[in-house]
Amino acid sequence: MAAEPARTLPLSVDARDTDRAIFRVAQTIPLEPGAQVVLALAKWIPAYHAPRGAIDFLAGFEFSVGGEPCRWTRDPLDPFRLAIDVPEGASELRATFQGLTPTEAWQGRVVVSDDMLRLDWGAVCLYPARVDVDSLEVRAELRLPDGWLWATALDAQSIEGSHLAFAPTSLRRLLDSPVMAGRHAHIETLDPAVKLTIVADRADQLPRDDDVLGAHRRLIAEADALFGARPFARYDFLMSLSEQTGTLGLEHRACCECGVRSTYFSQWDVSTTEHDLLPHEYVHAWIGKYRVPSGNLHSDFSSMTDELMWVYEGLTQFYGHVLAARCGLISVAHTLEAFALIYTTYDTRPGRRWRPLADTDMDPIFTGREPQPWTSWQRSEDYYGEGLLIWLEIDAMIREGTGGQHSLDDFARAFFGPPTLADWQAPASAYSRADIIAALDAILSHPWEEYSRAAWIGLHPARLMPG
Repeated sequence: MAAEPARTLPLSVDARDTDRAIFRVAQTIPLEPGAQVVLALAKWIPAYHAPRGAIDFLAGFEFSVGGEPCRWTRDPLDPFRLAIDVPEGASELRATFQGLTPTEAWQGRVVVSDDMLRLDWGAVCLYPARVDVDSLEVRAELRLPDGWLWATALDAQSIEGSHLAFAPTSLRRLLDSPVMAGRHAHIETLDPAVKLTIVADRADQLPRDDDVLGAHRRLIAEADALFGARPFARYDFLMSLSEQTGTLGLEHRACCECGVRSTYFSQWDVSTTEHDLLPHEYVHAWIGKYRVPSGNLHSDFSSMTDELMWVYEGLTQFYGHVLAARCGLISVAHTLEAFALIYTTYDTRPGRRWRPLADTDMDPIFTGREPQPWTSWQRSEDYYGEGLLIWLEIDAMIREGTGGQHSLDDFARAFFGPPTLADWQAPASAYSRADIIAALDAILSHPWEEYSRAAWIGLHPARLMPG
């Protein structure tokens, strides 16, 4: 076998033990001469908005060089870092361990059941601490239960039954490309470059109504009309219908994870509460993944910040609802009702009197998204709903100020859309509040600096949008 490039890290995951929901991991970590060996697990997983890496679910560490075991210790100030004692002159380190995923909801998010699984590479990949995540290349392999259908944004290099080998890719892209697999599955082509892969608890929960799937296809066309160009070559919706693995929505550059109730398709007309989830996560490919607040874009996964969440999540929330209405996933009437409910919620929220919206950016960090006793006074991740209302008002201001010649769509296309179709490979681009203000001013000359400061860091004893 040819030698691996110096900075290529082989990673093998065996996900066949679905009875016990265990991922078995084996890695070979190349070592640099004379360097102290410190391995890390990603602390800040992109899209979680908090240092919520799954270090507590890793167990059974065994490290060795040439078959001889190596002693390891955990950093007492950073439990995501492990120091390994290796012999002088060692060129590679062998590591094996298990990812013990939750088996009950009270333990955390269930990601493995008898019929489906979701693999987040960031939960099972150790890597040299403080390495540049764009320069470290990972060659990942995965074993799945026989006969299961799978989907991921990664490029498969070889497929031998249930053994998948993926093309080498950067650590950043690997952690941004989860795998979903299941026994009962359906693949729908929404566009030549966009797939919707659905796994379900039971086969009879998979979609059968082409009219419903048609609305999902129209979502792709509506996003193209809004942003102009795509920041990806292909895109995968990874959708699970389950009462066992639960609900979630996680954005990635070339895919998204959407966990909904098992009745999402079978009771389509009964409830619309989850119908804006796919639009929201899809919009994130542009807003949050292609263009990223500067504090959220770092060269490693050990230190990030949450900032400008009224843009990252608030604008995405706005366009998630808008595109859902434009493509027919939700009626216009239901969308207007949702906006009215959001307005009523935040217009009467007393916590706005003492806590600025900007401070809620850090809410996921120190609350861990746990329930709070007095949410209306403490506030929560209000950048979703109140952020939506800020952008709704900005849209109205642009329309009125330009006599209907422009709208928020013009800003979204100019700021978040790639300049050309050829730019889908462009790396993520950071932006600041000053960049947002300049882009808005290019659409409509207005004191956006004062407006954004008041909306973002101001206190609001008065109503949200008087009149």
